Amino acid sequence: MTRLLLVFLTFLPLSVNSQTPDSPWLAVATGRVDIEGGVMRLAARREGVIAEVFVTEGARVEKDQPLARIDDTAARLQLQIVREQLVQSEIQADLANMQASQALADASRLSPLAAADAIPARQADEARRAARQAELEVRAAEVAVTLSNRGVAQQEAEIEAHVVRAPRSGTVLRSSAREGDGTSTSTVTEMFLLAPDAPRVVRANLDEQFVGLVEPGQTTEIISEQGAGVTLQGEVLRVAGVYGTPGQSGGDARTVEIVVRIDAEPEVANALILGQRMIVRVLR
Repeated sequence: MTRLLLVFLTFLPLSVNSQTPDSPWLAVATGRVDIEGGVMRLAARREGVIAEVFVTEGARVEKDQPLARIDDTAARLQLQIVREQLVQSEIQADLANMQASQALADASRLSPLAAADAIPARQADEARRAARQAELEVRAAEVAVTLSNRGVAQQEAEIEAHVVRAPRSGTVLRSSAREGDGTSTSTVTEMFLLAPDAPRVVRANLDEQFVGLVEPGQTTEIISEQGAGVTLQGEVLRVAGVYGTPGQSGGDARTVEIVVRIDAEPEVANALILGQRMIVRVLR
């Protein structure tokens, strides 16, 4: 009976985390291909109806390139209004300057006459007060022009807020934006999934038995979980300081996340599909 049990144990398959004393690696972890910094989920800053969509899935985009536009009809009408208000403020400022110039000239002309008792002193005092009042009206008109300019800038920014732009250069992985669809900011509506131009990495789960053996800077081998394809080289970039996936709570997680850079030519690394399952072997 004992001999049969030993034979049975001999042929048990080794798990992915198992290793022998003479193994060339000191730890093994499984994970998925990701992008350093992660993919970007893009949403609109203003809710409304999608008026235009400029890109499709798989499109290559550059930083600040417009991807879609939310209907901004009301915002554009408001921009016309504030621009007309600016013109009105500028006209009023010109009138205030003309009146101030005239009032100052009158005060300058009447002041010597009052000193020579050619006119009543009260008349010269009224002219000086009128000049001072005209100066204040000029200042008020200038403030009105400044406020109108800011109103125009604010409304132009509001129109820009209706445009969804690429925050970084990259590739559109998924587009759920359709003309005529509505978007919400209270319950954020994802419109685009963007893979920014950044190095490919593997986010792997390191079993607790290997915690303490792996640290940044160690060399790794990376292979597909299906065993197909070439073996890629890599380097451990980070080891999480918490069990489980950073940013997520709950569960009795017994793994620590490690981030491994894929050291390969860009065309090779970028050919890996995001989310593809990989095995990471940390070399001794």
